[in-house]
Amino acid sequence: MIDAIFFDWDGTLMDDDMSWRRCVAATAGAVARCYRHVDLGELTAAYYAAARRVWDEVKGVSGPPWGNTEALYLVRRVWSAALRRPHASGDAAAAQAAEIYTRLRSTDTPLYDDVVDCLSALRGRYRLGVITNGSTETHLPKVEASGLRGYFGSVTTTDVGSGKPFRPIFAHALASLDAVPSRALYVGDWPFADVGGANGAGMFSVWINRTGAALASGDPVPDAQITSLRGLPAYSTACRRNHPYAVRDENFA
Repeated sequence: MIDAIFFDWDGTLMDDDMSWRRCVAATAGAVARCYRHVDLGELTAAYYAAARRVWDEVKGVSGPPWGNTEALYLVRRVWSAALRRPHASGDAAAAQAAEIYTRLRSTDTPLYDDVVDCLSALRGRYRLGVITNGSTETHLPKVEASGLRGYFGSVTTTDVGSGKPFRPIFAHALASLDAVPSRALYVGDWPFADVGGANGAGMFSVWINRTGAALASGDPVPDAQITSLRGLPAYSTACRRNHPYAVRDENFA
């Protein structure tokens, strides 16, 4: 039987895409107001182009470095690249943009509408935790600002020296709640890092697929797939693994 449940944060509990786009718009607007020669539309487009380039580079990295410095460095790097094109005032504008953006991202935490009901149903029945590829500096403020911190016995970040899908971050999270893999379930939205990581750690894996996407060839196969967290309490009670990479066709949403 399951006695511990862990969640990914961005894209699973919090609508990270919504937050990201709101914070980009607010930051670009603040910079454009401060530097009158900066065109808001041009800066916004330049930001998204720079973010795509950096993400394509970073997502292929299979190991360290992890932690706060890397995350904040990437924020500064993207805004520096975005501001080169509109010819803003160099490093000062980039530093200002990175500071505004980081502050906004730490407090803008739009939760999906199924999150609170799900966690309320699970609390008291299971030990609950978060495993995120964010750092303590970037993500613990989000958890606090969301009002969800009290639901979780632990929040495990890349400050432990590892990130998903690698086994050490999952092992650290399990130990933080005195849980064992065979009695633990992990819920996340990214097949590669979340499903693959949970499978590799020997946990039950649940892919939350809010958009109805199909698994790509070679993607790790989850033990279950759901479209909403509303079905998770019933599944967590009933789940049994047929084998570590079993696929379930039931829709528990």
